[in-house]
Amino acid sequence: MKHRHINIFVPLFFIITLGVIVYFLFNQQSFSVRNAQIRQTKVITPQTNSYISDSTPDSVAERMAYEDLNLSKIALASDEQIVSIITQNMDADPQDEQIIAYRKNTDLNGPIMVAYIDFDEATGLYNKAWEQPTLATKARTVRLLLKDLIGDRSNCIILEGLNDSGEQTLTAFLIPTSGYDIKKIAEMKVDGTIVITETDRSQAYAMGISSGAAFTISTFGRDLESTNLLDQIEIKYAYNKDSGVYERIGTARIPGNQIEQRQIRELLDGTAGKFEQFLNGLWYYTGSGQDVKQYIYFDVAKREIIFYEDKTQEVYRWQNSSSTRYGIYISSQNLSVTTLRRLIDISLETKDSIVIRIFEDVQLKIGITGHWDGVYQKVAKTLNSSPAAAETRTIDAWVNARYDGASDSIVFDTNGNFEKTSQGKTVTGNYSFYLQNGIEILELRYASSTMSVNREVYKVERRELNKGPVRQKIMELTKVRLGINGIENVNEGTMQYVLVK
Repeated sequence: MKHRHINIFVPLFFIITLGVIVYFLFNQQSFSVRNAQIRQTKVITPQTNSYISDSTPDSVAERMAYEDLNLSKIALASDEQIVSIITQNMDADPQDEQIIAYRKNTDLNGPIMVAYIDFDEATGLYNKAWEQPTLATKARTVRLLLKDLIGDRSNCIILEGLNDSGEQTLTAFLIPTSGYDIKKIAEMKVDGTIVITETDRSQAYAMGISSGAAFTISTFGRDLESTNLLDQIEIKYAYNKDSGVYERIGTARIPGNQIEQRQIRELLDGTAGKFEQFLNGLWYYTGSGQDVKQYIYFDVAKREIIFYEDKTQEVYRWQNSSSTRYGIYISSQNLSVTTLRRLIDISLETKDSIVIRIFEDVQLKIGITGHWDGVYQKVAKTLNSSPAAAETRTIDAWVNARYDGASDSIVFDTNGNFEKTSQGKTVTGNYSFYLQNGIEILELRYASSTMSVNREVYKVERRELNKGPVRQKIMELTKVRLGINGIENVNEGTMQYVLVK
């Protein structure tokens, strides 16, 4: 009997002991994970980033990709704020590296810093392996990119942006194939424009067989020896393999258009406001070699910039303007895809034309065209329009009204929303009434993804009719488009609506 109890106790003791061991190992593993998480550097998100929208990206996939690209892998100091991040694998190890541009909140006029973040396999943590200041100081104008400047497949960190004097700056660093001996190879500033001239490289370069030609860099600044404020001097720089830096190789004078100098001084007075008002309106591309016409509409009141070609339209939020020597530098963000950002460098050419250079600052490369650079002419005043009428007429952008037509109806509210019903189907969106050179315009922006177009523009004409004792208010809408000659009809007839309330 005693042996039987012992036989039962032995396996029971074994099971209990095994359970205690498993429990201990599980808790030890959880403790190790928690401890590792505590040791792991805290991950922070950019604070009030200069180009990140306050709105949430439209899709879960876009949001996840955006957050993955814009999360810093290290914790910065409490007074440091991230301006821009590039995340990609820059060497042969499995982990991604990061290039981070940041500034100190305690010194808003201080230089934008750039840092290289690498993974340390010994500690299992990310750390700041290298950092250097740049010439840029205005965070909203910063453009950070990686490019093979010298043609040997090495990565070069390039940071462009404005300083407090309104000068365009460029600072470039060469990342070595091994180690952290990152070297500055270019640093320049100018009261004008800086251009990286990208020459075509051979197929052998594309296949990884041979090296390619190094890109040149040119600065375009004011010719101080000329009385014409638009005359410029181009200084060209090329990479010198012996010295390992970009060196000056040539200078050329570029005559500007002769414009009344008083007009230039008024527009280029060191503030962005007057030049914004000069831009306000529609501009068309004057270059050749493209089958479709391109337009850019600057809407100062709505703080929007609309890029239009053929049947494609992109609307960007006008975020910030910085004055430059020859014009203005604008940062903007796509309203639909918040990861798309455009930096627009605009300089005055004549009293009716401008030169535009656009930099695509893209986290997710979706629908990038990259062919907007060139000279743009301001659209002529609308035919049969009266400038005097434009000055005296006033209209309300938003109204509270319902209009009934022959087969449809439109309801407007004072929040800028509309609801259009036709044959039992209802579409909604935003609207705005405004004057274009004295002519009333109605713009409808559809929210429904089932629409073949997302924006329609109508010319508005109003009149009144007597129907017995009742006086009807009539609104006639004629679909139009913005063209080189102003407001152009699209020959779809005129729709008549009666005000109901």
